[in-house]
Amino acid sequence: MECSGHAHTHTTVTLRALVLFYALCRRRMSEKYRTAARLRVRDINDAIRELGQMVAMHTGASSSTFTKLTVLQEAVRVITDLENRLRGTGKRAAVQT
Repeated sequence: MECSGHAHTHTTVTLRALVLFYALCRRRMSEKYRTAARLRVRDINDAIRELGQMVAMHTGASSSTFTKLTVLQEAVRVITDLENRLRGTGKRAAVQT
């Protein structure tokens, strides 16, 4: 009977070790994903901040008053305006020649 009791104890210890190892691995992976997510958010925020500065340059507005949404909305307006200017210039140049 001692052998079967010893085997049971060994199995229980092994299962506990596996469960702890699994939990540790999950925690490390979770930390890895959270770190990657934080880096992605930081990169996106940096890009939106830079875009906001560019939009502010073209609109004369203060980039500090922009939210992420208004940066994107204003960027669309600036790009559309620049496209219209280029098309207008291109049409005038074609008419003049």
